[in-house]
Amino acid sequence: MLGKHTLKFGGDSSYIQVNERNTDTSNGWFEFDGGETGNDFADYLLGAPDLFNQTSHQLLDSRTKYFALYAQDGYKVRSDLTINYGVRWDVSQPFYDTQNRIQPFVPGVQSKIYPDSPTGFVFPGDPGIPSTLAPTQYNRFAPRLGIAYSPGATDGIAGKIFGGPGKTSIRMGGGLYYTAIQDQSLFVEVGDAPFGLFYVSPVPVYLEEPYKNRTTPPSPVGNRFPFTIPPAGATGIWPIYLPVSGSPTYKPSNKLPYAEHFNFTVQRELGKSAVLSVGYVASWGRHLFSQIEANPGIASKCLAVAPPLIAPGGECGPFGEDQIYNLTNGTAVNGTRPYSVTSGRELANGQLDFSSNSWEATVANSNYNSLQTSLEKKVGDFRFLAAYPR
Repeated sequence: MLGKHTLKFGGDSSYIQVNERNTDTSNGWFEFDGGETGNDFADYLLGAPDLFNQTSHQLLDSRTKYFALYAQDGYKVRSDLTINYGVRWDVSQPFYDTQNRIQPFVPGVQSKIYPDSPTGFVFPGDPGIPSTLAPTQYNRFAPRLGIAYSPGATDGIAGKIFGGPGKTSIRMGGGLYYTAIQDQSLFVEVGDAPFGLFYVSPVPVYLEEPYKNRTTPPSPVGNRFPFTIPPAGATGIWPIYLPVSGSPTYKPSNKLPYAEHFNFTVQRELGKSAVLSVGYVASWGRHLFSQIEANPGIASKCLAVAPPLIAPGGECGPFGEDQIYNLTNGTAVNGTRPYSVTSGRELANGQLDFSSNSWEATVANSNYNSLQTSLEKKVGDFRFLAAYPR
């Protein structure tokens, strides 16, 4: 306390670690859908699965640091008016992995950590890529303001409006509130190439020989397990990962999410045992965490290869974004995504660089606006409350 002021100061800090050791389908996984005989159980008895996949162990040691400082003053201007104001400084570090087994996608940038990775697939230590993938922001200040007013006038215009001392109170406030980045940002990256292998056979295989093609030659690449993480600087490792698909990446331009809260409430005493409250409450979220497609199919590119230009038997449309289209003029269109091909090193083997991948981006917003009313009445030893939020 300092005269009419009530001062508060404080801070907060935390260090969070999340160690992931996911096994998933490290021993292989088969699916039988009846593609061989029309009956899934018959396919199982024949040893003819429709799908086979196997994954490496998924390892991640996530870490983050958070700290904050705040200062607040409650200033009692007079007996019927109090103003609270303050500011909070938040520093929330994006999660990082102690072994740098994570990656963002930055179109057009070639990695120096893995020199022949598909262009755009970069890693901590590459130029402009910190261990946290996005920079830690140190300029996030969150002001807050609150006002409580209980009119004390008993005559004149104020008295007519508010009905004398103690009958009415008015409260209003607003502020900025930052939140921390969730570990989900790295959780969905665990095991991404080249730090893990999620192998889905491109052809039907045998139950007893899951790396052998049972339909047409040539057979797919042999057993890719056990898998070991290639060291930084390794080259020639990427054919087993292509096309890179289903690998969410944290966007380096991400910002710290925050919410703006507002309220304005009027309370009125009715008689001596009832209180009516009417208020407006709002909460607007900004830079919220979401996933968006980083490599969507381009409709105009698909239309450009539509019949009659496309070779007989082919068609372009949904779910065909990763197809290599052979045109009647002898040329080829390598998928309809903007980043299907970045290096082109494996086109001779019919492999594109990227398929569908998402960006983990702080691009979402939310809006909440409400009218909140309540009536509270005391009857003897009972208290009744009716409320209506909208």
